[in-house]
Amino acid sequence: MFGNIGWDKQYIPLPADLNIVILGLKAIMVIFPSIALVIGLLAMRSYDLHGEKLERIREELKKI
Repeated sequence: MFGNIGWDKQYIPLPADLNIVILGLKAIMVIFPSIALVIGLLAMRSYDLHGEKLERIREELKKI
């Protein structure tokens, strides 16, 4: 990701390039984790665990 935003090992940002670097860092810290969070929440929401299935699993756990 750092190479894509123009920040290499020997990179010294110019004032004009600083906004691009800041945007790239914000993307790494906010946008990508937010996308992963939404995907995780959608996956958890689609997991069917309620009603009769939930009660059956609880009963099986009590037997253990």
